[in-house]
Amino acid sequence: MNLLLMRHAKSSWEHGDLADHDRPLNHRGRDDAPRIAKVIVENGIRPQRILVSSAVRTRETVERMLPLLGDVAVQVVDELYHASPTTILNVIHKHGAGADPLLVVGHNPGLETTLSNIVGHIVPFPTGALAHAVIRPGQSSVIEGIWRPRELPPE
Repeated sequence: MNLLLMRHAKSSWEHGDLADHDRPLNHRGRDDAPRIAKVIVENGIRPQRILVSSAVRTRETVERMLPLLGDVAVQVVDELYHASPTTILNVIHKHGAGADPLLVVGHNPGLETTLSNIVGHIVPFPTGALAHAVIRPGQSSVIEGIWRPRELPPE
């Protein structure tokens, strides 16, 4: 199974009165989301399904990616909001069955810990980062790539 893990793009702290769940993307985040979508398309790993946290910033990240990704089934999953690695894996099993590739868009520290557990060492996973893992039940999983917006070539 091809699993794509993505941390939401950079969010705004401009409106301090907003609840964490309601924070939108900032300018950089709005620019970075389609750049990561382009990486997905260029690497031939366009998801069959996207599972996304219910937070505004995660849903906005996906909305900004969809014009490049095309017609992809998107499912908002409340449990992904600040989910633990165990919850992330449970959501993948519950809602991601049959989708290959599957894209999960959520938050740290859960995503970074999930990715680090797959790799076997700590992997920095900043906002907007995308990881492509090939999950092989009963075998070692492999990370095919990790892309961070700041490491991408300028547009």
